[in-house]
Amino acid sequence: MTHEVTVICDGSSRLINLKRLAGAAAILISDTHSSHKAFFNENSQKFKLVASALGEATNQQAEIHAAILALKQLKVPCKVRIFTDSKYLVETMKGNFSRRANLDLWNELEKIASRHKVEWEWIKGHTQKTSRKDLDLPKEFYELQAIADRVANRVAEKQDFPVDLKNRSEEKVKEILGLSREVSGKFQDSTLNEK
Repeated sequence: MTHEVTVICDGSSRLINLKRLAGAAAILISDTHSSHKAFFNENSQKFKLVASALGEATNQQAEIHAAILALKQLKVPCKVRIFTDSKYLVETMKGNFSRRANLDLWNELEKIASRHKVEWEWIKGHTQKTSRKDLDLPKEFYELQAIADRVANRVAEKQDFPVDLKNRSEEKVKEILGLSREVSGKFQDSTLNEK
């Protein structure tokens, strides 16, 4: 049985006290249209929001870390669509850009991604200034990308993922996905590592 997961991830690097501090965030969403009811106990989408403070790192490194962070959550092989606003990440993983820097991160990402069938998709970031007619995906994708962006930026700034930020962000994701408050904010199945 193939498990389908959509990932929206983002990385951020901020100049703070003359240091480039980075953070990464990802939202993993189950596919309600795939036929794995035993895989998810309910017939609604479920998600998991994860983030990590990275210490000193560039924005490109943070973008790669965000994809690694997301894929590390999956315990079983899955069909994964990863949406990111990093053309660098997408085009490199598609083989259109060469890997000249960050080779250790690319190798780690390649190793983790090899367990899954991964499709890499670019999503326009910072869409608050973009008219809806210019968007080629449902508005929810852009709203979720904005959440991943905000979380990655905040984690980069604070070098922490505070509980209040996690809770507020999860509530916003639930609202966007149309989930009721009773539905857990985390995957509760065998696909994901619980952390």
